[in-house]
Amino acid sequence: MARALKVYGGCFDGTTRQIVAAPTKKAAAEALELSMYHFNGYGGETGNARELEVALSDPGKPFSAPVSGREEDVFVPGLVRYLRGKPWPRTA
Repeated sequence: MARALKVYGGCFDGTTRQIVAAPTKKAAAEALELSMYHFNGYGGETGNARELEVALSDPGKPFSAPVSGREEDVFVPGLVRYLRGKPWPRTA
C-alpha cells in the first residue's frame, strides 16, 4: 500500500520558502537536497492551503517562493537559492 502524500516545507536559507509533496520526511529532505539534520531543524509538515495546492499539483517536485509574506509572490518549480543582487524569477 502506498503512503499518503504530505506536504513538507521550510525556510532553509533565510530567504526562500521551499515546499515538496512526499510520502515521508526522508523523501522530502532528499527532494530538497538537504540532510535530515538540516531538514528537522528548519522544516516540517505544512497545512497552508496555498502550499498544499501547489505542492500536490506535482508530487515529488520542489517549489520555491521568496519569504516576504505577500500574496502575489508565487511558487516557482525547482530549488531557487538566493543569489545576492539577482532578481527573483517571476511567472506570468
